[in-house]
Amino acid sequence: MPRTVRPQSWPTFLRLQAAGLAAAVVLTVPVFQATAGESSDRIELIGVADLSGDMLDATGETGTLEDGSPVNRLGGFSALDYTGEGNQYLALADRGAGDGAVSYQCRFHEVELAIGSGGSRRVEARLVGTRFLNGPAGTRFIGSLQASPDWTSGGDVRLDPEGLRLTGDGRLLVSEEYGPWLFEFDRDGTFLRGFETPAKLTVRAPSADPKAELEQNAAGRQPNKGFEGVAVAPQSQRIYTILQGPLIQDTRSVEGDKPFGRFARLVEFHADGRPAREFAYPLSDGTGISEILAINETQFLVLERDGKGGDAAAFKQITRFDIANATDISGLDRLPADELPPGTNAGVVETFLDLLDPAYGLAAIGVREKYEGLAFGPRLDDGRLTLVISVDNDFKPEASNQFLVFAIPESELPGFGWDR
Repeated sequence: MPRTVRPQSWPTFLRLQAAGLAAAVVLTVPVFQATAGESSDRIELIGVADLSGDMLDATGETGTLEDGSPVNRLGGFSALDYTGEGNQYLALADRGAGDGAVSYQCRFHEVELAIGSGGSRRVEARLVGTRFLNGPAGTRFIGSLQASPDWTSGGDVRLDPEGLRLTGDGRLLVSEEYGPWLFEFDRDGTFLRGFETPAKLTVRAPSADPKAELEQNAAGRQPNKGFEGVAVAPQSQRIYTILQGPLIQDTRSVEGDKPFGRFARLVEFHADGRPAREFAYPLSDGTGISEILAINETQFLVLERDGKGGDAAAFKQITRFDIANATDISGLDRLPADELPPGTNAGVVETFLDLLDPAYGLAAIGVREKYEGLAFGPRLDDGRLTLVISVDNDFKPEASNQFLVFAIPESELPGFGWDR
């Protein structure tokens, strides 16, 4: 089957190797090993690598945040993308510790994930560099709920980064939850532009108190359920973002519980930053979306999960989401909570990879609460694709920054549209 190719090659990443940053600060834990070519006909977890939760990033910052934690603690990997160069990935940190309680300056990291060849598939992770995400006109993007909710205000702006993708010309797309906003940056973290968020997705009265914000708004994204992931279609370079959960107006009240709604919205953007179409993603009960990754022009992998870890975890899946025959719902300012209107089709969702399947053995190392990042990596020497998942450790020093590497036979992804 023919495969589409990226229209432009990936530019060389500006390496940010910090003086003295060596393997001593990296903890690598090879958990699973597989013989090359031994299991090429099925999806396989071939390795797990960890960077210690108490290590520091490569900014060289000193000092502490409001909670007493180091201002440069490495953590909170909410998104991941492959640069197309060797073993280099970009890992996006979210808003910092404490759910918006600290003025952590938003940033991304360059990480090397090396996968061994031959008889052993040892996976090793290494931090290479760190860059800040800078706001327009010299302002800062910080994680604090107390910062300005208006990115054009001229001061420090609140940002909760959750999705990251590289475009074909090597720029960074970052989606976030507070606005929700989608921004474009240069590869050094310089702000380039903001995309236009559809009005139905924004709240009229943003607040530093999430509970009060929900009570004060009848429409818009729910608190902490904004743009959770961003995807770029391989051939057209169309850009998509997806919300973690349903909009306020797409839910119904449930006595003694959180608002219930079945549909999260996928938003497509024109190249000039204007919103184009929207599609409905049908959620499973009690789940939210962590990430989206384009397979081809109409199909995506979506990371959908509950918020529980260990033995309590009940749903951690990567689904295949197909919008080929889905209805454009951009004209619908509100959706029924349970079923779409007659004649309106959601995208088709099917399970692609169940992380809780005993075949992958994650129970042996502990199922994590927040599997967050998702990226296709380079091919293995046996021709299989690699799919990498990153874990958000919430900046807890006792919890590692973890990467899971899966080998995917291309037969499992018909129509795969990337050149790897």
